[in-house]
Amino acid sequence: MYLARKRIRGGIRYAIRQSVKTGDTTVSRELFDLGEDPGQYIIYPGSGPGFYFDDQLCDRLAEQGCEPDYDELESVLWQFLDPETQRVIRGFTRKAQPRAVREQIALQVRRCETESFHIFDMRRAHYLRFGELDQSRIHAAPRKIYRSLLDKSRDEIEQQFMEMEQVLEAREKKNYAYVIFDVPGYFTGPLARKFPEALDRERVDECFLDALCRLNADTGFWADLGVTKWLNDYLIRYACWFFDT
Repeated sequence: MYLARKRIRGGIRYAIRQSVKTGDTTVSRELFDLGEDPGQYIIYPGSGPGFYFDDQLCDRLAEQGCEPDYDELESVLWQFLDPETQRVIRGFTRKAQPRAVREQIALQVRRCETESFHIFDMRRAHYLRFGELDQSRIHAAPRKIYRSLLDKSRDEIEQQFMEMEQVLEAREKKNYAYVIFDVPGYFTGPLARKFPEALDRERVDECFLDALCRLNADTGFWADLGVTKWLNDYLIRYACWFFDT
């Protein structure tokens, strides 16, 4: 399960979704609409840090064949827990990972060596890990950095990147959009990968828009989400970062 966010007028609407394997494709399904205040489904029976999840939420998950796991729900709704409750939970969390978890991670790392990842996802993960303008050697990077992309639907991957990109400072966002859409690939020579500010601004804008439209129309990338005649909601922020910062 994962937490999905959708911007609406005046705020954000949340939902719990799940990625499921359907044939050769991993798709997303919505399990529960949390509304604009997911905290309403976290019940504190007393004055202490103890809590439980509302029966309405748990029953709905069970009805859809997704038996509520409190640890998983706790992880999904972590940001909505009371700060004191978070502090207490951290104090009881084991520092060492269980052997089963370590083995699962090792298996995923090995899978990364043979799995195929979309280049746009690779560019985003690479920049967020290394912060490099020059991605000409991206295929030489350790493939384990893409482990978090495994077994996820396109929707879950996009939600994950929205969360990961929160570490970007305002001044970084334009460069980030420039790199992940591989605008440097439209130019010859090293200048575009090292000093993008030296390039013709109008030409750079044209190249970015071309790359943006190509990705927006990429049926393989969007998978079960499908393509639209308008700019996909998940791409709007990149256009804003590129042109408004």
